[in-house]
Amino acid sequence: MEDVGIGENTEKKLQEAFEPAKLSIVYREQLLRELISKTSGTMKKSKSRFWKKPEVWVAVAVVVILAIIGYGIWLPYSVWDKIIS
Repeated sequence: MEDVGIGENTEKKLQEAFEPAKLSIVYREQLLRELISKTSGTMKKSKSRFWKKPEVWVAVAVVVILAIIGYGIWLPYSVWDKIIS
């Protein structure tokens, strides 16, 4: 707790008086089941697992980076040829 002019004794008494509530295991399990049942219908399942594979995204990133590098190498030569001509 931040020191805002409250004595240590008062601070300890406040901490003892306001202990966090502890939920029972049964209540937590019931709440979890209820949340799962209510949200299971709202989640849309992906038709394709293509979007879930990180290997695919790595390959796509590599292709894009190589294309940008290739374009960066090719572009100056094509522009220079037009300037000289």
